[in-house]
Parts: sequence; structure tokens; C-alpha cells
Amino acid sequence: MTNTKDKRRLVVSVCAILGIACYVLCGLRHFCKHGHMAHPPYVTYHYANDLLWFMCFAAAGVFSVRSNLRMRVVLPPTLMLLTLSLVLGRTLHEIFVIELPLVVLVAVLGIVGLFSKSGDHSKEKPEKGS
Repeated sequence: MTNTKDKRRLVVSVCAILGIACYVLCGLRHFCKHGHMAHPPYVTYHYANDLLWFMCFAAAGVFSVRSNLRMRVVLPPTLMLLTLSLVLGRTLHEIFVIELPLVVLVAVLGIVGLFSKSGDHSKEKPEKGS
């Protein structure tokens, strides 16, 4: 069972890191004070980049629940907040105040997940005497 959880942790870590990289690229390339992709037309890779970070966030959120990633319960709501903040719109002030700590948190969780040792990191302690 731990082997499956280790594989899920690695999938979550890779998806989180790749998703954050694409998310930041999205914010830098086609986001302005008027909103996300407010001035079309855009080249195809802009749409592909958005699809990639969205799919990576979705996969990381789903697989993290049944993985052995540290702080796995924090990752899905954090990814959902980042997605909603981009889709619903934001101001330049919100980028640094709200999103930057969340982006750093997801990146750190992804990096820690890549290099952490295998094993279950749940808060449950083994029973004594068994």
C-alpha cells in the first residue's frame, strides 16, 4: 500500500511543480488589470499553457488526498483558491498579497514531496503492543 502512496506522492509533486510553473507563466504572459486573457487573439500555446496548469492542479488535488504527501489536506483547497483567483479575476495588489504565499506553499510542497523518504506521513500513530 505504501508503494502506491509513494507513487501518488511523486505524481502530485510533479504535477504541483509543473502546474505552478505554468500558472506563473500564465500570470506573466496574458494577464493584465483587465483580467485573464482580456485582449484576444492569443497564440495556441497560451491556451495549451492554461489547459496544462489547470489539468496539473486538478490531478495534484485529486491524487494528493490518497497519497502520503506531507500536508496533503492543505493542497487541494490551496490549488482551488489559486484557480478561482485567476478565473474570477484579481487586481495587481492581490497577486502579491494573496497568491504569492500560496504559490510558494504549493511549490515547496511539491519539492518536499519529490525528495521526502517513502512512508506514511499521516498523523495517526501506530498502536502500542500490536
